[in-house]
Amino acid sequence: MTDVQGALDRHGRRLMRRDYLDAVRFEWQEVALIVDRTLLLAFVLVTFGATAIILLQAPLSTQFLYGDQPAAQVKDQQHHQTDSN
Repeated sequence: MTDVQGALDRHGRRLMRRDYLDAVRFEWQEVALIVDRTLLLAFVLVTFGATAIILLQAPLSTQFLYGDQPAAQVKDQQHHQTDSN
């Protein structure tokens, strides 16, 4: 009878340990899900922010590339140069 009681006790402890490990696993999965979504949101915001900054600064790059002249005038000058050659 004591063997049966010991087996039942071991089985009960095994079930309790498995329940505890399942609960811990579930909590870590929830933490991972929150961290994953937070990092995804941060990535999207940084990507869109960087894209917006780059696109908003693009008109300023024409001044660097073409000097003080608007880009349309530079294209016309290039077009005239190729026609004369």
